[in-house]
Amino acid sequence: TAHFVQITYDLTINIVPEVGGATSPAAGVHSYVMNSPVSVLPLPNSNYLFQEWTGDCTGSGDCDLVMDEDKEVTAHFVLKTFDLTIEVEPADSGTTVPAVGIHTYDVGSVVDITPTPATGYEFAYWSGDCTGTGACQVTIADNTYVMAHFVHTTYDLTIVADPAEGGTTTPAVGVHPYLEGTQVVVIADPAAGFEFDFWSGACTGSGTCSVTMDSDKTVTANFAAITYDLTVNVNPAEGGTTVPAVGVHTYEIGTPVSVTAEPAAHYLFVEWTGDCTGSGACNVTMDGAKEVTAVFEIGRTHV
Repeated sequence: TAHFVQITYDLTINIVPEVGGATSPAAGVHSYVMNSPVSVLPLPNSNYLFQEWTGDCTGSGDCDLVMDEDKEVTAHFVLKTFDLTIEVEPADSGTTVPAVGIHTYDVGSVVDITPTPATGYEFAYWSGDCTGTGACQVTIADNTYVMAHFVHTTYDLTIVADPAEGGTTTPAVGVHPYLEGTQVVVIADPAAGFEFDFWSGACTGSGTCSVTMDSDKTVTANFAAITYDLTVNVNPAEGGTTVPAVGVHTYEIGTPVSVTAEPAAHYLFVEWTGDCTGSGACNVTMDGAKEVTAVFEIGRTHV
């Protein structure tokens, strides 16, 4: 008896990398009868994509073989990749790391994105796949989008009037936000009965108040009530006294002042001269510098 067997050939199937996926038939060595048709299918794992065949199959299409000899094929898999798109708003307001644009990452990559504001701007918040104002870290599981929002840097100028009734300012008393670098001129306008005295805070002296907003600043316009001097005299000096006393007294504008005369022993009050006249009451309103004199004379004795 002559015994015959069919001729067979081996098909060797490899996978690179091994974690990338599987094949059907499975990776390994398989024997087939001569001239058998064999189709090998790639089966990528969830985070991988089939890339190409090498060996007796090439390219990325179907792998169909006829087993007319020993053959070997290798299925190559690659990690999935996704795009990370980064933008800033408004344009030219700042930069990011990674830079503004489109970046491709393997699935599962963890990317930290940091904002850097341009001069005159400050970081405000994230939108897209990062939100809020804190750190932005994304794990790449799909195409991802992040926008960094910047705003112009502003500083507060606080303006105060002291006393509050002493006058007004331009800009008005209160808190005003200005863009970084803004030059602000503050003008003081005294109320009736007051005069501007001096600046304090970010402006000093009594001249022009101009501030550059490179930080939060406070300016105080100091006003002073307008005052006038009342000079009180007696004639002769020994003839008597007055209330207020003889001398110079300072009063705020508009103050009413009553001056009374008290003769010394052996003297009589005769009259007022200056801003009071006659021999009656002496009442002056301090709307300017004033001077009054109480005139006395030695009293007469009748026999």
